Amino acid sequence: MRPRQTKKVLLILFTAVFASALLAGCSARTENVHFNSDFSLEISGAGSYSCANKIDKALSELENAISAALPGSDVGRVNAAPVGEPISVGEDFAYLYELCLYLYNQTPAFNPFIFPLVELWKFDPAGFTLSPQSIPTAEQINGLLPVCGADSFSFDPETRTVTKLKEGAKLDFGQSAKGYAADIAAGIAGGNEYVVNVGGTIRTNKKIKVAVTSPTGEGYAARFTLDNAAVATSGNYERCYIFEGVKYHHIIGPDGYPAGLNEGEPILSATVVGKEGALCDALSTLVFIEGAKSEALLKKLGYSALIITQNTYKVIGDIDFEILEPRQAA
Repeated sequence: MRPRQTKKVLLILFTAVFASALLAGCSARTENVHFNSDFSLEISGAGSYSCANKIDKALSELENAISAALPGSDVGRVNAAPVGEPISVGEDFAYLYELCLYLYNQTPAFNPFIFPLVELWKFDPAGFTLSPQSIPTAEQINGLLPVCGADSFSFDPETRTVTKLKEGAKLDFGQSAKGYAADIAAGIAGGNEYVVNVGGTIRTNKKIKVAVTSPTGEGYAARFTLDNAAVATSGNYERCYIFEGVKYHHIIGPDGYPAGLNEGEPILSATVVGKEGALCDALSTLVFIEGAKSEALLKKLGYSALIITQNTYKVIGDIDFEILEPRQAA
């Protein structure tokens, strides 16, 4: 059995207004597992129970369509296809492909095509282990880098087909899938009041308090008010292992190694707040890798971020984060 992953862990502190609405009757709560992560939904308003059931069903269908862990999904079929064979994909795959390609073209640090290296490091859902017997060699990493780029695939939006162009190329939407699932849930919720949490990526049309998990110990590093928006966090503490005294995590940088591995004070977590869950999800990965270099893109898109290292923090944008651990502004 694969260990359940909670890619982005945040604590929701619900407002009294929302809690009282749940007690009033026209409300529903549901919990499940989607994308091998904990999923929860709290929704209030007319038809809440029906809405909750539709959301749960939609997320199951979405996982079956875009999970790299499922051979029959669109992603699984594309990854298994021989070079040169066009593979028909659905609307969800097409949307995520174009979103990820847009971010990749902004900076290749965000790379949905790096999945062969994720597998090499054993951070993929099927291969993840807490006790690896070895880590990749430089020769292995350099051998895979040439297939880990956008030029390894072609996408035809007219026919909605994807063609693999290089042997060994694979892609994965793990950087954005949970956020996209939260967006799907929000769309189904319609005018109802809701808070949806997919593996720690949260979207709501309420005003709620959110606390960001500390990447260095127990408790929380910061808190803020999330108001009709989404939030996601990427951290080095989520999917990781220790080999010969060195900690390795699942967010692979452009050089093929876990991001920040050889930096003096690497980024430990990156939290992004904005309108859409898919973009928050993807941008949190990008900011984790790029750090302050991502500021221009965040401002262009209108998203905010909190970057945390061992001793410092940096806020980008206009979200008022309350820092709860002793750190200095970078």
